[in-house]
Amino acid sequence: MTFMNASGNAVLRVLEQEAIRREDALVVYDDLDLPLGSLRIRPFGGAGSHNGMQSVLDAIGDEYIPRMRIGIEIEGRGGAGVDFVLDRFMPAEWKALLPTFDAAVEAIDAFRDAGLEQAMTRFNRAET
Repeated sequence: MTFMNASGNAVLRVLEQEAIRREDALVVYDDLDLPLGSLRIRPFGGAGSHNGMQSVLDAIGDEYIPRMRIGIEIEGRGGAGVDFVLDRFMPAEWKALLPTFDAAVEAIDAFRDAGLEQAMTRFNRAET
């Protein structure tokens, strides 16, 4: 158990103890930089404003680890990032997120079974 902002230590430990190659791992996290209900899978990249993902990148020493970001940004919802992410979703927000959670589970299965490229092709979609 660790704090989200120090999650890199836990990720690195699992990778090392289980002898998992980074390209076979998928870090899944919520992201205030993406609109509510969006889902993005990437092979590598920066952490944006996410301290937990920055901790992962710092722990592994570079930005080369696959990740799936689930958007939680809500226009008009005030508050600082920490207050917002610790707050509860409103019923309408949950309704918007539930299909995304279903898609995220399917995307994880696709990543595991068919690989990163297939998961990205299938689940990265343009905003409508």
